[in-house]
Amino acid sequence: YQVSADASNTNVSVTGTTADYPRVRNVELQAGSWFTAEQDSQGARVVVLGPTTAETLFGTSADALGRTMRVNGQPLTVIGITTSKGGSGFNNADDAAYIPLQTARRYLAGLSAGVSTIYITTTTQESMTQVETDVTDLLLSRHDISDTADADFQVQSQQDLADTVSTITNTLTLLLAAIAGISLLVGGIGIMNMMLTSVTERIREIGLRKAVGATAGDVTLQFLAEAVALTLIGGVIGISLGWGVSAAISAFSSLNTTVTPISVALSASVATAIGVVFGFYPARRAAKLDPIESLRYQ
Repeated sequence: YQVSADASNTNVSVTGTTADYPRVRNVELQAGSWFTAEQDSQGARVVVLGPTTAETLFGTSADALGRTMRVNGQPLTVIGITTSKGGSGFNNADDAAYIPLQTARRYLAGLSAGVSTIYITTTTQESMTQVETDVTDLLLSRHDISDTADADFQVQSQQDLADTVSTITNTLTLLLAAIAGISLLVGGIGIMNMMLTSVTERIREIGLRKAVGATAGDVTLQFLAEAVALTLIGGVIGISLGWGVSAAISAFSSLNTTVTPISVALSASVATAIGVVFGFYPARRAAKLDPIESLRYQ
């Protein structure tokens, strides 16, 4: 909804709810009070604001109490300001307005409007499943529905939401792992091609080294070291970019991201392994060159 006060206006999420909302949803107030059950039943023109909304409309949260604002043109008196919970984007609790349910039905949604969401809290974690079953049975009875498959509502617990988030997270992790694997494969092939080109361009140098006493192991070690050095340089650049992006995300959003020493060590280890694996074939090819033929190479 569009809300306004004096010369300021913004769009926020306006929730029509009951006097029990703070207890069920763990909402605390930094100033003022929540509306009462009596105010709800009377359709009182009162509103509780999130701190971000209060600051947008009135400059500071302290200046908002007792002031009048409008929601879609309907005047409401500010009686409370919630404590900041942080967050951004959709359903940001700090950028919201809460009004009595009957007020919302009478002045905004219409008297025929139903309830879109019901929040229920349980006393113990163990009773959650039973409560979920009882609520489902009650709603099926109230909606005169006999088959659960025909239900026109959804009942979700925090565990259901956690399972959904976990599934999404695991899927994204697998997707990112696949992308990372393909990137490593392509990068490794690139390193191998570079090292093969280097071997071709340095055939005479390799022949000269072997002619003055370098063993096949020495040549292999040299080219492996060069391949690992290349991948480590790429790894350092990647770690630096990751560190920078992580710092930027933490600075410009509510997400707190960190780069752990374990992830840095793992990245360096993977870079080293890529250098060894994809540098081994060029290194062995260089080590097997005949010194006499190499010195004749033009």
